[in-house]
Amino acid sequence: DILPNNVEWYLIKHYTEMQLTLNAWIKAMLILSFSIFFITYIGLTLVEVVAWFDTERTFTLALISGVMEFIPYIGPIIALIPALIIGLGISWKAALAITILYIIIQQVENNILVPYVMSRSLELSPFLVFVVMIAWATLGGILGIILAVPIAAICRVIYINYKKNHSKKTTHTEIIETKKTKKI
Repeated sequence: DILPNNVEWYLIKHYTEMQLTLNAWIKAMLILSFSIFFITYIGLTLVEVVAWFDTERTFTLALISGVMEFIPYIGPIIALIPALIIGLGISWKAALAITILYIIIQQVENNILVPYVMSRSLELSPFLVFVVMIAWATLGGILGIILAVPIAAICRVIYINYKKNHSKKTTHTEIIETKKTKKI
């Protein structure tokens, strides 16, 4: 009721496409979550073997990291806190090793994993995903980061439909113009 009729009609017409796009985004987030869980689990296991300590909570810490993946940028910091507390309970060397591991995972995630998975799932270029996330982070903070990729994907759907309709109108106009010139 609050939207103009043409906007409401457009949204109803393209609702399925937008819904499929948002479903693809949710699937991408699940892939990222499982990836971070797996990487953290392997990383913590390797750090424990190399540094000769045992947190006894590797699975739990990896699970926290995977769940916190749904909260961009702040999620990994929240996931680091319990790992850091456990590491400090063991030794300062364990805490340092865990912190370095989490920083490496965060850098790989933000600069490689997220742009790649989002671009493959939503058919957006990795560079565009990266730029959109930075722009929305600047504009909207945490909420902007969370909404950046879904909004970009919906804008892509709108742009593709606009481009299709515009090319159809151009083709139709060209046909009419051609018929007029042939009559003259």
